[in-house]
Amino acid sequence: MPSIKDKLTPERAVGMTVNERLHLAGLIHDYDVAVGTRDIEAISTILKTVYLTDADIDAIIAFELRK
Repeated sequence: MPSIKDKLTPERAVGMTVNERLHLAGLIHDYDVAVGTRDIEAISTILKTVYLTDADIDAIIAFELRK
């Protein structure tokens, strides 16, 4: 099975939405579970895996926790 690095590279991630990155990396389900349980550490780890910046991660977490 190819690793995430085979499917998603920082160069390939440029211009992709967060959902596109998560889907390509095979992490969309894990992300949904982390959001559903409000597991900030897991959300952060998953988003770092798909090459998001700390500022973007902070903004996404703040948005998700307001839901």
